[in-house]
Amino acid sequence: MVVALFIDGDNVKCNKIKFSSLFKKINEENNKINLKRIYCDWKDIQMQVFWDKYVHEYGLDEVQISRLSGKNSTDNKIIVDVMDCLYNKPFIENDILLGCDKDYIPVIRKVIESNKKFEVYGLKNQTSLSIINCCSKYYDLNEYIDTRIAKIITKTDNIINEITTKIDELVENNDENVDVDEEIYKPDDQIY
Repeated sequence: MVVALFIDGDNVKCNKIKFSSLFKKINEENNKINLKRIYCDWKDIQMQVFWDKYVHEYGLDEVQISRLSGKNSTDNKIIVDVMDCLYNKPFIENDILLGCDKDYIPVIRKVIESNKKFEVYGLKNQTSLSIINCCSKYYDLNEYIDTRIAKIITKTDNIINEITTKIDELVENNDENVDVDEEIYKPDDQIY
């Protein structure tokens, strides 16, 4: 079966997922993936750092999505590319999407109406029941979440939020009496 893989790099919670295990499973089940694209804003350093090794290791094509294009830019580009495959690449028999936005429902239905498969990998708590019910097969990405990394990210996010809040307070108050040396982040804190 010839497969096209579309990855919504903006919506897949990348830092918590064991992508090596996920890609291994996708490759084992689909031995002929002709098209492998990942969509996100490649100007975002965090995206570059995270995805770089997977782009090279799995031969993913990077598709630049500009934040200037609007909130649903990534979804719209993926939808256009899926439709392009449907009408201009009839040899593709199965589309796989890593993403879970409701915006994909019409294109999923169109692909299935054309007697092709459409599989979705998404986080079950973020995926609408409509997507789960309309695709050919749904896979929950929760089984690929690295809980150790998720805890580190949560703690790091909390520290960043504390620092940001304190900076906002300092800027808003512009108060010369505020103790700028007040400790927000203690280097002794372990986030590992």
